Amino acid sequence: MSTEKIRKNSVHTGEIKIHPDVDLNINENIVNVSGPLGNVSKDFSKIPIIFEKKDTSVNFKIFKRGKQGNSLIRTIQSSFNNLFIGVTKGYTYKMKIYYEHFPLSLSASNGKIILK
Repeated sequence: MSTEKIRKNSVHTGEIKIHPDVDLNINENIVNVSGPLGNVSKDFSKIPIIFEKKDTSVNFKIFKRGKQGNSLIRTIQSSFNNLFIGVTKGYTYKMKIYYEHFPLSLSASNGKIILK
């Protein structure tokens, strides 16, 4: 097999549209996103990837062969979308507490939750 075929098969590409209310900076595979609700950064240095920022989109190349390379495309797109949602709309986490054997009781006082 020639080296050109190996290189073509080992590179997967993808594109992400940048949300209009978001400022995006990429510095050596560290992505910084800032928006109306704050700043978030994500480190992609453990993934063999190259980002290319354009005006309204980000193109990326993944240097991984086979199924792993294909699955990383959607993973990176989802990570960027989660960053954009976090700095524009925000997230709310709700916690539920269950018990099976040992009984628990919760009480709230002065803005603190006490688990007994």
